[in-house]
Amino acid sequence: MKKVMNLSFVLLILLASGCSSKEEAEKQEKELANLQKEVSELRIENTKMKMENTKLEKKLKTIIKERSDSKN
Repeated sequence: MKKVMNLSFVLLILLASGCSSKEEAEKQEKELANLQKEVSELRIENTKMKMENTKLEKKLKTIIKERSDSKN
């Protein structure tokens, strides 16, 4: 089902862009696939960075708490 939706999306893009040749359509399809792959990789990287940020925030909170406890 997802492949059908993706194919439909590609066909709509090709129709909207007014591709005049099969080669041009295939080229645009490859470019779209590359862009989708890049977006996927960026999402994965973003998730990893968010996880790292969460870890660092927890460490910072722990350090702040330890310092405030030691002052009291």
